[in-house]
Amino acid sequence: MMKKLLLLMTCILSINFAYSQDILNEDFSGGVMPPEGWSIDAHSVNWDISSSNKAGCDAPEAMMKYAPAFNGTSRLISPVIDASGYENLSIKLNYFVDHYNNSYKIGIAVRNGEGAWNKIWEQNINNDVPATQKIISVDNAGEDNTAFQYCFFFEGNSYNFDNIYLDNFTLFNAANLDLAVNKIEMPLFEFSGTHDVKTTLVNLGVEAVNNFEINWQVDNGVVHTEQVTQSIPSFGSYLHTFADTWEVTSGLYEIKIWISAVNGGNDDLEENNEKTKTVSIASQSVQRMPLFEEFTSSTCGPCASFNSQFEPWCQQHDDIAIIKYQMNWPGSGDIYYTEEGGTRRYYYGVSGVPAFSGDGNLYSASMGNVNSFYNSSIAHGAMMEIEGSHEINNKVVSGSVTINPFVSVEGVTLHVVVVEKETTGNVGSNGETVFKQVMMKMIPNAEGTTINIEDGTPFVFDYEQDLSNTHVEEYDDLEVVLFVQYNPTKEIMQSAISTEGDVPPPPAPTATTNVNEGDMDVPLNTEFTITFDQPIRALDNSELTNENIDDHIIFTGTYPVKEDIVFDATINSAKTVITIVPETDLYGLFCTLAMEATVENQFDTPIVPFSIEFGMVGIATSDVLVAPLQVYPNPVKGHTNVTFELKERTDVTLELYSVNGQLSYQQKMNQVVGKQSVVVNTSDFEKGVYTCKLQAGNQIKYVKLVVM
Repeated sequence: MMKKLLLLMTCILSINFAYSQDILNEDFSGGVMPPEGWSIDAHSVNWDISSSNKAGCDAPEAMMKYAPAFNGTSRLISPVIDASGYENLSIKLNYFVDHYNNSYKIGIAVRNGEGAWNKIWEQNINNDVPATQKIISVDNAGEDNTAFQYCFFFEGNSYNFDNIYLDNFTLFNAANLDLAVNKIEMPLFEFSGTHDVKTTLVNLGVEAVNNFEINWQVDNGVVHTEQVTQSIPSFGSYLHTFADTWEVTSGLYEIKIWISAVNGGNDDLEENNEKTKTVSIASQSVQRMPLFEEFTSSTCGPCASFNSQFEPWCQQHDDIAIIKYQMNWPGSGDIYYTEEGGTRRYYYGVSGVPAFSGDGNLYSASMGNVNSFYNSSIAHGAMMEIEGSHEINNKVVSGSVTINPFVSVEGVTLHVVVVEKETTGNVGSNGETVFKQVMMKMIPNAEGTTINIEDGTPFVFDYEQDLSNTHVEEYDDLEVVLFVQYNPTKEIMQSAISTEGDVPPPPAPTATTNVNEGDMDVPLNTEFTITFDQPIRALDNSELTNENIDDHIIFTGTYPVKEDIVFDATINSAKTVITIVPETDLYGLFCTLAMEATVENQFDTPIVPFSIEFGMVGIATSDVLVAPLQVYPNPVKGHTNVTFELKERTDVTLELYSVNGQLSYQQKMNQVVGKQSVVVNTSDFEKGVYTCKLQAGNQIKYVKLVVM
């Protein structure tokens, strides 16, 4: 949704406003600091617009930087507003503080006309403050505020923080009773399984909320409703976890959460009683490769200190990807600075070096943060695989990237980044003489390439880039880092390191089935599945569909009659699972299920052919066999014993079939009961595998016999 500046002025000052009304909302989407109509009192150079979303809202947002350092007060001031006649005047904002050292103060102050500022909220900061929403009541609401202003202020030494982020700075008139669904606390991307459904509610009204009804629903399905007794004071918030969990498989879902019956009736503003969120559920989890993006400089003393610890750590971890952006400060900065590195700096809101981003989250540079991020990242699965190969000839890099996604997402960004493993030509003033993993070129640029990915559908991207106008020192010392990033949250979904030279395709697809070789008594209502370890297609590169997949499956009855089995087969959207529903009566049949190399993966590698044999159950009005059918010795050379046990007198037929379906032995027994043992002489049998079939009344059992 486009963010917008909303300024509502009123001409009728005598109205008693019962319903919530935004008077001024600034979300900094205009990209200008200060925004139109706003002003900055002192140290305006420290204020900027950032493309980040640290404060917890949609990008962009306002950012106050520590540099250039000052000791004093700075204010971001609203336009002059006629706020008279509003009885419940209130202010809300979202903020995030990236703390560095010591303490300082932030807060909100108001004034009418050119008078002194009156502080209505103040917070002493001595640690990081995560994304937080704050709502403050303006004490002098209802007075003659014809020239009302409010501001965000900072007091102290700016060197003591790294960055302060602000967003959705709103002046509003609070309703009497207004409970709102503020946020659905679920990630945009998740793995299949069982998940809690959570939401944060906020009381935007003047009256306390004591009870309400809350509901959730997925894709117009079952509505889950709970009655909640919970005291939420004015401007207070409440995190609710539903008792019913969400059992979900892969796919794209819309989850809706809404409230009703607030304090037993309708609240004053029903338009904020509901929120929806689209969640993409991945079909598979694979190992993640953590990505470090470091911001550093050869003129930065603390960078040298950090790198002296970080680089040995990196050498001990071959399961990570690293990109280092050399910055053009402090002082003259690093001579290997590029505008693409600067773009990444502003993308993350970096204001000091050293710093690093881990999988899209910005950290201050410390080995504690390095280890904490690495352990968290490596333990969290990824929703795609990335593979790449490249060549470098005559200062030109060319290559190909293949993404195998297990989740469907529109508008992700593929980044292809050329780094030099070691440089020495950018020595500066900090004492470092060798620099590792230095970014040389982002292909095609720092914005990357926007792509759409679909679960089970490989995405291939080819590229070529002339590196002549870069800082490359040695063309045989380059590496290509690949990563996919989701810009709205800056989450890096997966990274990889491209392989130089031709990369052999992955191994041929292999299949597993839900019935195993040699299984007996397979139920007649079984739906057979063939599952491949990678997507498959026809040999002519055409798509496999429910209409043509039957042509690639061999399903036959082998004993006692050799016949083709009529069936209907389907294939899933990921092209990895085939489901087979027999239409032929399989009672008493020994069956063969097989596939030849008539399908392949996306790299033109045919599948590994397979064939399995199994026996179906016979339908019996009552089970007369009370012990398993057994053959011993097995394998056999000469005589073998076939044993079984009957609980009632029954006619029995014992038969042995060769692998070609020919009857090699038959013995009939009339009205036998109890334990039975039949000796079979196999001396004249050809070597091979035989199927031993025992029919007792309507009940059939199979067992395999190997003749040596």
